[in-house]
Amino acid sequence: MVKNKRNKLIEEEEEKNRKIERSIIEDWLKLKELEIPTIKNIIEVGKIYNIERTSHKLVSKEVCEEHGIISRKSKELLDIQGNEILLPAVLVKVGKNRIEEYRLPLDYTEWCITCALIETIEVDLFPSKVEFGVLEGRKYANFVFEKKR
Repeated sequence: MVKNKRNKLIEEEEEKNRKIERSIIEDWLKLKELEIPTIKNIIEVGKIYNIERTSHKLVSKEVCEEHGIISRKSKELLDIQGNEILLPAVLVKVGKNRIEEYRLPLDYTEWCITCALIETIEVDLFPSKVEFGVLEGRKYANFVFEKKR
């Protein structure tokens, strides 16, 4: 009897968590996706954004599958994160005083994780200018450093 009550409480808690995760995914999907151009060669430049910081949401693999947002890349990352998928996003400075959050394609998950890890060792990556693009089918993000005169 006690086991049944405990199991029921566990199931209710898991369902509550899934509802929260569904809400998180729905909010992430409502974000505009960052416009990332395809370039033809290394001479061309992708699109440069003023990134204030990275952002991400962690959601279970199960709830991601429900929403059809599991990619081959994110399945590979499950080994690192257990049963959760990181949904990447960035905060972009738009205009003089406005910051907007944009969703990134899942191919930028590793980049987002790397930025977060670097910042844990107290290296301030942001705000920074970052060039995003697709070259030969591969998405990239490069920090843009301006030469001092």
